[in-house]
Amino acid sequence: MKRFIFGLEKPEHICGSRDSPDEVCEWKDVICNTTGEIENFTWSGKKAAGTLGLGLLPWSVKTLDMSINSLSGTIQLASIPEKMENFYLYRNQLTGSLNLNSLPVAMQKVSLGENNFSGEISLEQLPEGLELLYLAYNQLNANPTKGHLSVVGWTSTPVLGEAKNLFKPLVVFLSWRRPY
Repeated sequence: MKRFIFGLEKPEHICGSRDSPDEVCEWKDVICNTTGEIENFTWSGKKAAGTLGLGLLPWSVKTLDMSINSLSGTIQLASIPEKMENFYLYRNQLTGSLNLNSLPVAMQKVSLGENNFSGEISLEQLPEGLELLYLAYNQLNANPTKGHLSVVGWTSTPVLGEAKNLFKPLVVFLSWRRPY
């Protein structure tokens, strides 16, 4: 976790000291389980700047919330730990493309809206348990009628052919323009 936060401009605001950091489970906004594994890191709205190396996150992290900051650079969704369930990086200055097909199977909520992501995204191989996908206010392109979604007016609903997810709809915010 120390290597992960050292990509930020002022990691000492999180760990106490760059040269002699506090024990990770004592950091403000870190939640560890009873065996001392990091499960939750929340550093939202703290004016944090810098870049993120998602591959440096501990394998045990289930929730990462670094929304409403000034984080920049690109992120590799394939580097997210397999146990990750909740991933919030909305309202930053992140760029690049998003390969949503590489999200971990355990993922339930992804919030990457209000950044500067661009390019084509695929909605065909999203994790089965995904409940929320917030991608609004980026420059992304997708075909919402392929894969898990079909568009009805302004809303998105699950494909009726997949009965296993019929009663667990996926909420997606993509900022679609209504065709005329």
